[in-house]
Amino acid sequence: MRGEPLIKDVGHHDQYQVVDASLTLPKVAHKFSERPDDVLLVYDKETDKFSGSFYLYNFHKAYANPPKKFKGNIHKATIGDVMKTNLETIEWQANVSQAWALVTTKKPSAILLRDEKGRFAGYLSNKDLWNALEQLDENPAMIGS
Repeated sequence: MRGEPLIKDVGHHDQYQVVDASLTLPKVAHKFSERPDDVLLVYDKETDKFSGSFYLYNFHKAYANPPKKFKGNIHKATIGDVMKTNLETIEWQANVSQAWALVTTKKPSAILLRDEKGRFAGYLSNKDLWNALEQLDENPAMIGS
């Protein structure tokens, strides 16, 4: 829709850390102790692709209810063993409504942003998207202008 803010213009897109799938959960705990609001985006250098995401609440869930093979020794698991793999990608030239449609239809664990050349450009946080949606609610004249 014309006049609607583009994804690249909303939020910070920097509330993430890129990690390897082999990162152990004790090291994940350390990362979250320093930056608890970040999402950890799991990147595979060999395939040059992101393979998963992991939030603090996923960390707590993994410790509270570990996968069967890690019962009693969850500290030996890696982020690759417990990450969420339902990632979606959107171009940062997309508008807020397009991002919201992606969230409501696909329910991804994380939304990665790509620039005009298809390169990784950041991460769209729930907070950024909610703030953009609130702006639209407060100023509906932006849509279609």
